Amino acid sequence: MGTWAAGPFGNDTALNYLGGVVDRLMNSIFEFVDNPSLEANFDEAFAAIALLNILAQKVTAPLPDAAEVEVWKRIALHTYDSQIDELKPDKEYKRSQRKAIAKELDRLIAASLERKDGDEGEPLGRLGRLLLRAMAQRTPGPFTINYTEVSRWITDFSDDLERAWNECPRGDWLIGLATALGVPVRVLLPPVASLISPLLSKVPAGEQRPAEALQAAERWAQGTGTEAECARAREAALSAASPLGTVPSSVASMTAALAEAALEAAAGRPALLRDALTAAMNDYGNAAHLEAGLAAMAAGKDRLSAMLNDGIAARDAAINAAAPTLRERIPWSAVREALTPLSRR
Repeated sequence: MGTWAAGPFGNDTALNYLGGVVDRLMNSIFEFVDNPSLEANFDEAFAAIALLNILAQKVTAPLPDAAEVEVWKRIALHTYDSQIDELKPDKEYKRSQRKAIAKELDRLIAASLERKDGDEGEPLGRLGRLLLRAMAQRTPGPFTINYTEVSRWITDFSDDLERAWNECPRGDWLIGLATALGVPVRVLLPPVASLISPLLSKVPAGEQRPAEALQAAERWAQGTGTEAECARAREAALSAASPLGTVPSSVASMTAALAEAALEAAAGRPALLRDALTAAMNDYGNAAHLEAGLAAMAAGKDRLSAMLNDGIAARDAAINAAAPTLRERIPWSAVREALTPLSRR
């Protein structure tokens, strides 16, 4: 990690930690905004808003768009006005607390406008907030997708998930969105496995561990495999990945991620904690990146140009081409069913 200055925030590790703190604060606010209740979740959200203001004064912490904070303000004040009398406060507290709520939110709006040169931005909407909550809830693990980027993209769709689903340009975003919405892993795993299966031909003859991991995950999705089988297959595929190198290593890693997704789901853990299916999609893109880069180098291009130009273009093309293929295999009805609990948030 890079270090460039003295002090508590002068290095990458500290800023990554700060980003995690901001994610958790935002998650508390989103929980309130999506299901506003003075008794259940307002106090945590109000404290989180105040802490964002404090951070904004001290460091260059990422801030929400002013338009998004305006949504929070409208919801917070409406909730306060409609629910506060149920708590039977005295008149002075009722007046002072409402003033304090408006003040903290106005401060955050002003800080966001100042930070972003007067650009109000756009409100995230329910789906955008859901994706950022997904990011905040993840445990440390393999890099998957940038949920902040996806949440910004989906803002233009408001709450029209069907249109967002049908127009999503990237396969990894599609799987990340479906996972965040709660589409069951048993539904998502076979379509991802169908993308990966043809790549097993790139694994050297005689090395069966990646294929066995993919098969174990598929059996679990079909209801004929076990958690123990997935655990053994995952470890075996990971052991195979290191000595293989380059493209075959990526193939082994993505099959291990499939087995991990099955393992996590079989154990009843939320799919977003590890985000293994989007990790598999990331490795799917990496395999295309490496293969194109190596081919370009073999054709005489220098390594940097091959990996940056040919490799990145191939990765993007593979991830983009995966989107319509995945949509064909993941029925909209499964996504719509996942929307039922979302609509109550």
